[in-house]
Amino acid sequence: NALNNQYGLMQSNEDNMQIVPKYAPVSQGGTDDGGNEHPLVMCSVCYNGESVMSKDLENFYRNASEGGAEYKIKTGRNNYVTKKIDPRCLVSWYRIKMTESTLQAGEDSQREDFVGCERGAQAPVIDMGTLNYSLTRTAPKSLGKNLNPNYFFSRERAYLLLGYAESEFLKAEAVLRGWAGMELTGTVEDYYKSGIKASMDYYGIANDKAQAYIDGEKALTGKVFEGKGKEKQLEAIITQKW
Repeated sequence: NALNNQYGLMQSNEDNMQIVPKYAPVSQGGTDDGGNEHPLVMCSVCYNGESVMSKDLENFYRNASEGGAEYKIKTGRNNYVTKKIDPRCLVSWYRIKMTESTLQAGEDSQREDFVGCERGAQAPVIDMGTLNYSLTRTAPKSLGKNLNPNYFFSRERAYLLLGYAESEFLKAEAVLRGWAGMELTGTVEDYYKSGIKASMDYYGIANDKAQAYIDGEKALTGKVFEGKGKEKQLEAIITQKW
């Protein structure tokens, strides 16, 4: 029983179970070899858009919280539209219509927005010649093998198998189900908030932006964890865990 195991559960993102690509420098746990880069980066950016943001994920980024981070879309020479979105989106995905040259520079167009692809979409909606969906925000090779906070994805980034954030959401579910264990000392809402914060930390989101997101998170502002029923609470937990 993990909840009562003498070694305990994950305590921070330092305990994340992850695989470091051989491509990564020795200082990051790799061997500084060629090849064996982060697989999602290879599928999304290096293989010309074969892996893109889903529409479900875009909807989550836009609608789960009223306290997202602001970003601007240029509509004219001196005109902008300001929108809000989950701050994790801004470091994880490029805006649409990337090209070979903009990918090499690591710069997306401020005139475009983040767009996810509907599941099951087929040609001509999906066309590798025109990148109509958001690709992983991958650091260009010109920046070297140094993890950059503005680009969550990079060829040398470790890929996560099981993380501290997921562990906290699993604790929330355990409390909701009435399970007991020496590791369970908080409430469902406590672990739910902790899971969100752990995820924000993992993506390198600043504390003020993370807190703004949590303060506006709709399951929390809607008091889902205050008597709204187990199914609603479980739905919120699983959605954030996903």
